[in-house]
Amino acid sequence: MYLNDLKVGSLKAPIFYILSIIVIVGCVLNCQRKERQAVKEVIDWDSKAISSLGVASHTQATNAHLLIQIINELNGESAQPKPLEKAFDLDNLSVDDDEQIEVSIDQLKRDVREIDQGIRAIASNNLFQRQSLEIILDRIRSKNVAAK
Repeated sequence: MYLNDLKVGSLKAPIFYILSIIVIVGCVLNCQRKERQAVKEVIDWDSKAISSLGVASHTQATNAHLLIQIINELNGESAQPKPLEKAFDLDNLSVDDDEQIEVSIDQLKRDVREIDQGIRAIASNNLFQRQSLEIILDRIRSKNVAAK
């Protein structure tokens, strides 16, 4: 059957058009479903990345706490260790897969902002730790020079 054989007055033309519309609508709906599933997968991975950033930030906070104690000891001050609470079980870290998360581009934007903020916080903590390590190294060097 060719399109030329379809006559406006025949029954074949409306059936052909209806079937064509059904196929097109089906394709569009299938594409939307696949896109929504892809966005959901990205949001799930974003949630895992945000959780991992939280673990990294907690680890850096613990390290910063230790650095402050070391600097206090080097300065001859009392370094009373104040234990930090363990915020994460690093061995059993997981994201709640049952949590209902809005599947939308807006959610993706929020997740990306959170990830960016987490990365910036880690970079800031790294700068603090670098400065602390430089102070420690200077104090150790000055003590070694004085001992010679």
